[in-house]
Amino acid sequence: MHSLYSAINRNEYLRAWSYFQSGAAPAYAAFKSGYSNTEKVELRLGKAKSEGAAGSVQTKLPVAIRTHQSDGSSKVFEGCYTLIQVDPSVQDMPLFHPIQISEAHLTPSSDAFSSVNPACN
Repeated sequence: MHSLYSAINRNEYLRAWSYFQSGAAPAYAAFKSGYSNTEKVELRLGKAKSEGAAGSVQTKLPVAIRTHQSDGSSKVFEGCYTLIQVDPSVQDMPLFHPIQISEAHLTPSSDAFSSVNPACN
């Protein structure tokens, strides 16, 4: 998550978009334009919960973000990312598949960023 939002803060939208599994993010143009008024994003992480399944690990990671907009305003969002990692020991053919985001659900929050307690429902 830190690398994802680092990429967004650096305007490296293709790098950020590449962390998602195919079909898990909007089309690249829509993803990029969604950040057109964003100057900076701050990230807070909740406690991750992982479970194994048939050669992979699925992790639910709660997050809260605060976006700083080009007009000086800020917005707070909270929600959950689902991450998938295929066991590297069973990957023996190119291309290697690193940890990828399989789902992302963020919704606007009326709470102040400092009081958001990120959790996955």
